[in-house]
Order: sequence, then structure tokens, then C-alpha cells
Amino acid sequence: MAKIKTKKYEFDKKEIEVNFNCSSSGVFSTNLPRAIQEKLGLDIQIVGNSLKEIEGILDQAFLDYKNARTSYRLLIAICFGANGDFTKNQDNTYNLCFDKEGGRYKLNGFFYDMPCIGIDYSVIIEENRDGRIYYHSTIPKGTLACFNNSVTIGNYVSTGGSNYMAKKYKLIEFSEAALKNLNSIKEQLRRASAFLIELLTNNQIEALLSSENLKLLNK
Repeated sequence: MAKIKTKKYEFDKKEIEVNFNCSSSGVFSTNLPRAIQEKLGLDIQIVGNSLKEIEGILDQAFLDYKNARTSYRLLIAICFGANGDFTKNQDNTYNLCFDKEGGRYKLNGFFYDMPCIGIDYSVIIEENRDGRIYYHSTIPKGTLACFNNSVTIGNYVSTGGSNYMAKKYKLIEFSEAALKNLNSIKEQLRRASAFLIELLTNNQIEALLSSENLKLLNK
């Protein structure tokens, strides 16, 4: 497969180069990076019977992308999962909420051989480009130097794009109150983890566990 032409395009406020190739059998093609292919709505490899054909496909795709109506909004992406005893109610019955939304909050698989619980969340930016949705991870504004194509909303700046959020994470509208409450929940779990590891590694564990005054450490 020989390269016969290189063409420059504008994409997300920066210039990129696309190589066009031709095989010994006369098949023309080009390969796009996944990040670009996803946003243009094209296959990673584009094949045609002529250079003009595949150039025309790319020219139109880049033009449509550039002219698309685009909006952005700030979201919080929440990932939570539990299994075993952590999926039960106070009366030891199974909490049916774990079966909702396709059961994505239940931790299953070979690696979860004991009851466990986990939570993760982050502030992201949703990009809507003519109905195509993309998600961008963020950092607080002023943390690091921004990329030329970064998007800024409030105190957050985008750092990249991915579509994995939609299935794995629960997406909610961003608010400072919601973020504060999630931080509080995460802190409670961190404190419980710190308490347990200090308890289990303490030489006086038997005496501590037998004490009627055992309380969660405030640290």
C-alpha cells in the first residue's frame, strides 16, 4: 500500500494531516485515528475506487463537522457498584434497586470473590454536535495549561473526549451542592476504610473489637 497524497484538514481548531493510499490492485484508502473517526461518523478505514471518491467523502465529513450546531453542558459522572452483603437492606433482604438500570450497580465477575463496595465520580463536559453526543473529562480551571481546542464551562476545562461514560456512569446535571454531597459520601467511605485498616493492623485488635466503646475513627 503506497501513499500517494497527504491532505490537510482543520479539526477542532487545529490542523491535521490525512494520508491517502493506493494498493497494487488499484484500491484507494485512508485510515483515520479513532478520536477523529468517531466524531466524523466514519469508519476507521475508508475505501474507494478512486482518490476523488474518498477525498470527497472526507471533504464533506469535515465540512459537516465544522458547520454543525454545537452545545455544551456540565455534568457529573457517577460510577457505583456493590455486591454481597452491601446489596442488602437493613432487614437482610435483597435491595431490588440493584436490579434497576440493567443491573449496572451490581459488581459481578471473577475478581469480586468477597463482598465489596466502590464509588467514583468526576465532572465532565457533554458535547452535543447535531445530535451526536461526546463526553470530555475535565480539570479545574487554572490547574494546567489548556489545549487549543479546550472547552471551558464555569470552573472546569475539558482535557479529552470519550464515549465510555454513557454505559458505565450515571450522568446528572452538575451543581456545587451535588458535588459537595458526593464528596461527603466518599469521605464517609474513606473514613470507614481508614478505621478498618488501622483496626486490623493493631496488635490489640481482640481487645478493641471486644470493647463496648468502639467507634469509627474521626480521621
